[in-house]
Amino acid sequence: MNIVGWTNPLKNLLPSALALFVVALAPPLAAAETGETERLSRSAAGFESERGGEERRPAAALEDFEPPAEAHLAKPAGPTAAQMQAASCCAFRIYNATTRLFDDFDGDGFYTYLRVNFDIDTDFFDADVFVRLFMRGDSRNWVQFYQSGVFTIYGSSASDDYEVETELVAGFPPDDYDILIEVYDADYGDLVVEYGPLESSALSFLPLEDVSFDGSFPAPVTISRGGGGVLGLELLALLLAAATVAWRQRNGRRVTADVPGSSV
Repeated sequence: MNIVGWTNPLKNLLPSALALFVVALAPPLAAAETGETERLSRSAAGFESERGGEERRPAAALEDFEPPAEAHLAKPAGPTAAQMQAASCCAFRIYNATTRLFDDFDGDGFYTYLRVNFDIDTDFFDADVFVRLFMRGDSRNWVQFYQSGVFTIYGSSASDDYEVETELVAGFPPDDYDILIEVYDADYGDLVVEYGPLESSALSFLPLEDVSFDGSFPAPVTISRGGGGVLGLELLALLLAAATVAWRQRNGRRVTADVPGSSV
């Protein structure tokens, strides 16, 4: 574990506080319809080389994850027979994957920010692909938390490592999570690689939690909105909690951890 000096915490904190603000105000329609816990994460992605010498991507680059309308967030704990056949039929593979964890402000051993780095190789000169990333905890169901745009990989190049950085905002209680990477051929939409904890220990038992569990944030609250337009005491409490965390982080330090079995 290494500790990196904290600089300008409000730059990284305010987007998270605003995301929690939105979660508190938004009606939990999806959760009510599916019975699933409503989850929110924010991600940024790109080739590792694009990050340069920075420790992580700018907070302004993080975007809320919005799954495609036709996609169902949860998937069974393991690939279907059709997926297994598709994943083994094609000239694609993941050579290696690593993970790194950031931000454990209360020191309980659970982190709120995750980087997944992986190198996709192909037997073709180049190929257009996109990826979906899933996470599972005690429920043992894979839950999608990211989907990329289309990007191009080049043969077995060592310079096209791709990485996804994700901040967990809501709906991820403290747990040891597994990560699953799915790679799709962008031309045909076929699943061509599935890579997870069975292939790499770096993608298993990652101690993670969302920011509402890290420190003095209260448990998520439900805010009723009537016709009068008054937001109520719960909203004031949420804003007060955000201000408290801002003060705490301004006087704190950023903690990062390299997951055993990974190299960054």
